[in-house]
Amino acid sequence: AAVRVLWFVIGRVPAGAGRRLAIGCFRLVDRFVPRYRRIAERNLDLAFPEWDQQQRRECVSRMYTYLGRHLWVVAHMSCTGFDNVQKLLIIEN
Repeated sequence: AAVRVLWFVIGRVPAGAGRRLAIGCFRLVDRFVPRYRRIAERNLDLAFPEWDQQQRRECVSRMYTYLGRHLWVVAHMSCTGFDNVQKLLIIEN
């Protein structure tokens, strides 16, 4: 139930506030579920062995910000309705 309420709020509040809220949610996940950060840093270590630990940490932090932005976009579009979303898109071909 709490996730549905959060989804609704993120999708309905003004854009700037919704994005900040969604990014904040993922930062909370990062802080309180460190397992996901460790997994991401390990994967980056395997993929980019030349990166130092600071580079991996910064990349994972940017990833959480990116995921928060996407959460806002999806929540906003689902609350906006298909007809209104079509008005925002430029369809080519």
